[in-house]
Amino acid sequence: MSGLFSSGGLGFTIGSKSEKTTLDQQTMEQAGSTIGSIEGNVNLIAGNQVNSAGTTIISGQDTNISGKDVTIDNTVNTYDSQYKYEFKQSGLSVSLGGGVIDAATGAYNDIQRSGQVQDDRLKTLYEYKTVQDLEKLKDFKGNLTKGAGVSVSIGSSQMTAEQTTHAESVNPSNINAGGNVNITATDGDINLIATNIHAIDVLLDAKQNLNLDAAQNQQQIDGKTSSSSWSLGASFGLDGNFTGLTGGFGSGHGTENGNTVTHTGSVIDAAGTVTLKSGNDTNIIGSQVKGDKVVADIGGNLNLASTQDSDDYAANNQSTGIGFGTGKISGTTGSFNTGKTNSNYDSVTGQAGIFAGAEGFDIYVGKNTDLKGAVISSEATPDKNKLSTGTLTFSNLENRVKYLSSSIGVNYNSKLTPGMKLGDLGLTPNVGITVSGEADSTTKSAISPGTIEVRSNPNQDLSGLSRDPSGALNALGKIFDKKTIQEKQELAQVFGEEVFKAIGDLKLKEGSPEKAALDAFAGGLMAQLGGGSFASGAAGAGLNQLIMNELAKIKDPAVMQWASAIAGAAAAKAVGGDAQTGASTAASETKNNFLYHEQYAEYQQQKKDLKDKLDSGSITKEEYDKAVQDVEKYWSDKDKEQTKQWLAEHHIDAVLIDDESGRIALEKQQYQQMIIELSNSKSDEETAAIKAKWHKVSDEQIDKWSKMGDNLGVNMDGSNYSSFPDLSTEVVNLNNPYTAWLVKSQTEDALTWARLSLKAKGIDPNNSNNAPLLAAEVEKQLELNKEIRDSIASSIGGGSFKTFKELKGFLGSPGAGNQWHHIVEQAQQNASRAGFAAEEINSVENIIALQSGKDSVHSAISAYYSSKQWFSGTQTVRDWLATKSFQEQFEFGLNYLKGFGDVVKENGRWIFKSFE
Repeated sequence: MSGLFSSGGLGFTIGSKSEKTTLDQQTMEQAGSTIGSIEGNVNLIAGNQVNSAGTTIISGQDTNISGKDVTIDNTVNTYDSQYKYEFKQSGLSVSLGGGVIDAATGAYNDIQRSGQVQDDRLKTLYEYKTVQDLEKLKDFKGNLTKGAGVSVSIGSSQMTAEQTTHAESVNPSNINAGGNVNITATDGDINLIATNIHAIDVLLDAKQNLNLDAAQNQQQIDGKTSSSSWSLGASFGLDGNFTGLTGGFGSGHGTENGNTVTHTGSVIDAAGTVTLKSGNDTNIIGSQVKGDKVVADIGGNLNLASTQDSDDYAANNQSTGIGFGTGKISGTTGSFNTGKTNSNYDSVTGQAGIFAGAEGFDIYVGKNTDLKGAVISSEATPDKNKLSTGTLTFSNLENRVKYLSSSIGVNYNSKLTPGMKLGDLGLTPNVGITVSGEADSTTKSAISPGTIEVRSNPNQDLSGLSRDPSGALNALGKIFDKKTIQEKQELAQVFGEEVFKAIGDLKLKEGSPEKAALDAFAGGLMAQLGGGSFASGAAGAGLNQLIMNELAKIKDPAVMQWASAIAGAAAAKAVGGDAQTGASTAASETKNNFLYHEQYAEYQQQKKDLKDKLDSGSITKEEYDKAVQDVEKYWSDKDKEQTKQWLAEHHIDAVLIDDESGRIALEKQQYQQMIIELSNSKSDEETAAIKAKWHKVSDEQIDKWSKMGDNLGVNMDGSNYSSFPDLSTEVVNLNNPYTAWLVKSQTEDALTWARLSLKAKGIDPNNSNNAPLLAAEVEKQLELNKEIRDSIASSIGGGSFKTFKELKGFLGSPGAGNQWHHIVEQAQQNASRAGFAAEEINSVENIIALQSGKDSVHSAISAYYSSKQWFSGTQTVRDWLATKSFQEQFEFGLNYLKGFGDVVKENGRWIFKSFE
């Protein structure tokens, strides 16, 4: 296509543009044969071998198949596709930009993006950004042409994307009989691969080996992308004056590979009895034998093994760009970015084994019985279940799902241009949030209760063998979704930009404890919104803030950001977190906070105005140098003045505690040290000694602090607390150090913000006459703090977790003799929690610590859910519950627990207190 067309934004291109999409597909579907007798029998008898694939055999009565060897296999359908997209464009482009146009375009792009993303949190952030962009339009009131200009350039761009797909799907063989199915190998093996048999009774009799196997379904995806562009042009102001030449070049490429494998097993399903006979081994791999009764006579080994489905994905991408300008827009820009994503999934999704009904199983094995994540299950009473084997071995299969997506790069800007943040100047890091997730589970081998006779070792220890097949599968769901992961990274990036800018606008003292706490909290949120570690992000941003006064001595903002990223990475590693996440939050905190609020914007604008005057000739070089020195001195003095003001207003460094032995007054650091020591205490005597030590320290300090009065910010003799019941009458329980620290830290934060709030209204918070106002403001701040904490907990903290492992990591140890228990734990169907989402189940709202071990509350509950009660009919309580709603299951579990003790809710969590 040639002619005039849009080039995006307020611009057009005169030239040529071509787009080409090709899709080639090849499908091969296997057509299976059908052999049938609607009212009679089907008999397939061979003097040598019987071989069949993808065949359906139907009989109104019996089906009999006999040969020296019998193989009934599946067929495979294949699908292949080759997709390619090509885009090319070249010509002369004209665009309008800068100033009010860029602000309006930014708002338009943000609201467009908010409509494209699926994550509600990201939608909200882009809507917030739109409001911020529209606010910028006020800066151009009365001067809409300020900063705007026209760019004319020639250039070209091209992009190619290719993807090939290959898939194989299994067509099973099927044997359906109104009577019985009898398959006999008179001299060799029976091989059934992805074969389904449905009948009244089934007999599989092999002279040698009996093999029931699964077939694989596969899908492979391979893709690659490449792009490049160049341009050369000139820029003009709206007044027609030439502002400079521009040019640029960019390129990028990426690859992705995906490989998925699932299994279609053989299923032998009899309404009556299944009989298995083999002179040598019987192998049941990824397959199932089901019957009201299962009888087996195996001369060799019985091998049962489950198969794991897999889903692996890997992607890599890289991009490079460089640009330059001359004249008034002189300078050089560049960037290099690389990213990678890896995801691996391996899990048993359908357990292999023998599944008997009400008549149980009777299995004789001449040699060894081996179970690998497989089961021998029965719905019968234990007296109807018997396994007699020469030897017995068993093992579990570990399921695991894990993904990680990360990016890293560098940006370069040689000169500060209008609209650019000071933190973007020079060679600066571009460290993306690491988005990751993982879960694991164990598919256990299990045999239902009954008789297990190990003839070679009658006293073999079977304590490691599960006797509960219904809870043995523990399949993992897939947690990786490419679009969701990309939006998580985008969410963390946009959130980091906005929140650290907002914190910077508060004008809190750099390096102060309050600002360090806010930055650490925001850094943790930024990391966790992206799926990274809260601790990594918090450590990165928090340490970065604490060393900010040292970083501020670095004059080069690019060097400052590199130092910030390195410090953040080190902090994250120190808490056992992800170094890249720590580096990313620290670098974001530096770029968008310390170097980006209105004071720096004003400082930046003043220096730019002076440079413009110098370039226009309205001032001399000597006048320019003197003016720059005056500007720098002004802002240096302003910083010192604000530092002094901060120190005068914020010096609440003490904590007041009421202990059974009397009042304790300590500095914050001393209080935290006392809490740590109490947490590590090993005995009551040691605890008493620790308290005595700190009482002594407190006594020595109280006199000194009391004389300081309002100069300290709080009066430690208690007289100023008469109107503050939360501060004066509340007794902090030192036997619960975390609660003690939490209560005091929240109260102190509320007091700090209350004092700031009153001061902003022109009310002196240190005047005792204003004590009632300060008390009311403290109450208001405490309530606001609670609302914020509840909101955060419900979205990223204690509200919900993707896996139980993540939740346990958040909760920590449940205490000696206890284990964490889902209140809906036993409401399972086929070992999955009745189809409920992981976010609903893995929540502190549904978790409780219970006594564990033999004869414990937990074991009693497990036994009850495995039993059949009058209200559950022929089902176990567990299966009966699986048909109920989540709320019904939750209430049932909660009420049943109350038969063993008091169940109460404290601080959003369920607490169990045994009657004993």
